Amino acid sequence: MPGQTTFTLSGVITDDSTTQPISGAELEIVAGTNVGQVAHTNASGAYSLAGLSAGTFTARFRAAGYDTTDRVVTITNANVRVDVTMRVTPVTTTTTTTTTTTTTTVSTLQADFTATPNPCTMTGAGATVNCTVDATTSTGPIVTYKFTYLGNTVTNNPRFTLALTCANTGAQQSDTVFVTLTVTDADGNTSTVTKGVVVSKSGGACGFP
Repeated sequence: MPGQTTFTLSGVITDDSTTQPISGAELEIVAGTNVGQVAHTNASGAYSLAGLSAGTFTARFRAAGYDTTDRVVTITNANVRVDVTMRVTPVTTTTTTTTTTTTTTVSTLQADFTATPNPCTMTGAGATVNCTVDATTSTGPIVTYKFTYLGNTVTNNPRFTLALTCANTGAQQSDTVFVTLTVTDADGNTSTVTKGVVVSKSGGACGFP
């Protein structure tokens, strides 16, 4: 129209896949001439933004659930129609994977044993021995047990009675027999402990009353 100084930008905004109108979409001029002007679509997806000055500007179209779309528009001496199709924003699915960590605690390899009774005894004319060593107090992934004492070796028997005689326990009524235990795991690691086991003779054992 001759002498016209303001112009109208109008159009229809639709879904690019269904072609259905998008109600409530927003148009905002974000750069150039007429910056800051805003309009919204009606139920039919139509919009109209009047009172615009001639010039070039960027129109930004927004709608909930859709990608934002920018269009560069130039008004010279007439109203302008710009129809826009908008793409649905893809839904991002986040999958959370929970990893369960099982921690297995392995006991430290440690040789240990007890001797009962304490002190051990040899009694009677036959020197009956009452002296049991027990390595079940040892800890760790043990695969072999090895006891050594008085020149004797006992393997893979964590609990047994010491074979004591008057000849190998010394001439004292109360003697100490040194017993060594070595335990080994599957990797060949070892742990060793030596203890003195006290042996008391009485009741005629080895000549002691």
